[in-house]
Amino acid sequence: MTAIDRSPDNRSPSLRIGYEFGTSDDGGADAVVDLDAEPRMADLSYRVDPEVFTTDRIHPSDGGYALLAGLLAPAVRRVAGQ
Repeated sequence: MTAIDRSPDNRSPSLRIGYEFGTSDDGGADAVVDLDAEPRMADLSYRVDPEVFTTDRIHPSDGGYALLAGLLAPAVRRVAGQ
C-alpha cells in the first residue's frame, strides 16, 4: 500500500479545489468529499482490480460505485441533516 502525503503543499488537485470551495467568500460548498483520499481510487495500481474498476481501467465497476457511494454517504447525510 502506498502512503499518500496530505500536507497542505502536497494535496491532491481535488482536495485543493475542495479547499477553495469550502473557503470561498460566498459561504462555500455544503460538502466536499476528496475521493482521492481513498487509495483504491487514487492509486493507479488498483485500476486493474475488477472489484473496483471495469476492464477499461477508467470507469468504476459495481464494486467501485459501491465504494464511491460509501465515501459520499456521510457527506450527503450531514447535508441532509441526518
